[in-house]
Amino acid sequence: MRRIVAFLDVLGFKQLVRAVPHADLVTLYRELQMAAHEGTSTRVYPEDHRRFDSDPHYEEHEIGLRRTVNVVMASDSIVVFSSGEGYEDARSVLTAVRVLLTAGLSRGLPLRGGVAVGELDLIATPQADAADGGLIGRFGGLVGLGLVRAYETEATCQWSGAVLHDELVAHLEGEEVDTAEDGTFTGWMGVRASRLVVPTMAPVKQRHGKTTVVPEQRWAVAWPLFVGGIYPELSEGQVAAAFTSYGRSDLMPGVVEKRTATLAFMRSAADDERAVPR
Repeated sequence: MRRIVAFLDVLGFKQLVRAVPHADLVTLYRELQMAAHEGTSTRVYPEDHRRFDSDPHYEEHEIGLRRTVNVVMASDSIVVFSSGEGYEDARSVLTAVRVLLTAGLSRGLPLRGGVAVGELDLIATPQADAADGGLIGRFGGLVGLGLVRAYETEATCQWSGAVLHDELVAHLEGEEVDTAEDGTFTGWMGVRASRLVVPTMAPVKQRHGKTTVVPEQRWAVAWPLFVGGIYPELSEGQVAAAFTSYGRSDLMPGVVEKRTATLAFMRSAADDERAVPR
């Protein structure tokens, strides 16, 4: 079935694995998992008289969590995907990507991603086929053009950030969410109104013998505008340091270019009011 799909890669992960003690690596990975959980769940409150209160109080044990999108993490790869292809699905996936990008940078784990729309199916064996002995017995896989598009889109840019596949933009532009006398409200209008994306000159990689970078107009996930939740602020110093954290060197190929492009996007998205959807 067709879904909204994001693919993210942890930049410099191989160097990180070699440089960090395994116990510390596991801790970092769990923190990223928790951020993914935070960014892909919404709180569910009891349906009782308190919902009419102006300032209702709930105990923690009364509050449940509802999954808004799915997340699969394996080593340096993260896949976020929805249950459908509508505006709400896109908003949920883009919100999760925004949280992950911010959480990664704040922990010294810069991520790069791509978001697309297309076919994606989860292939899994029945639970009854699970093996004993504490092994991972549920064999599953993700397959479809949506994942391929997201993966290919992720690899295009030389930075920490996430860009949208052109077909996703066209898809949301064509989705009618509501109609009124003054016109049609589309899914793309909703995404822009939510300040989830901004237009930018993304550092797109071109390969002609050797890799060069050319600025191209793209729509990108607006992680610098993320001013709510558990990561209200992220300084330029934190972002710059993320690329050489945990003993990694800026002498590695592409590190300086990625850091420079990421900081440039951070400044333009946060400061240029013309780039902020209204």
